[in-house]
Amino acid sequence: MYNIPENEKMHKTICETVRQDSIVQWLASTPLKRDQFKFIYEIHEIVYKCALRDDYIALNFDEKERNVLYNSPIFTKVIPMLTVLKAMLRIRDIDDKKQADAKHEEQMKLRMTTTYFSAFKKEEEEETKEEETKKMSTTGMKQAAAKKKKVIEIDPEELERLRKEAEFKAELKKYGVSVNWH
Repeated sequence: MYNIPENEKMHKTICETVRQDSIVQWLASTPLKRDQFKFIYEIHEIVYKCALRDDYIALNFDEKERNVLYNSPIFTKVIPMLTVLKAMLRIRDIDDKKQADAKHEEQMKLRMTTTYFSAFKKEEEEETKEEETKKMSTTGMKQAAAKKKKVIEIDPEELERLRKEAEFKAELKKYGVSVNWH
């Protein structure tokens, strides 16, 4: 029978794998954390693929602390600057997309209003013709009374809350992030 505790190398490897798995579970537990992790990975990938690759790989490693010593200029200057640059570019892209969406929405509203007004004029002409025919008959009055409907008023505060919530969800779905926190 094979006994795992007697195999020291395998035991250490399994313990290290479990430790690293718990770190990964913590890092990638929510969509926001996964997005942040991907963002930082992209920054490190840029450094890895450029001329700094040799310096990036040749970092000092402290065996006692089991940690990388981050006193390299790559970690003190290059990566923070790249992070800021990449964040600014991402913010710019999101703002540009929002502006393009707003412009497109404005154009769609303009099209809808022109279509609505042309359709409204046609409906108005048809309604005047119908009104003339209804005036001639007594049943027309009964039908006009039946068409009147109750108007239900919605609380403006509730309407505003629902609008903000829908806007927040739409931005999360469309852009992956929302700057409208409430």
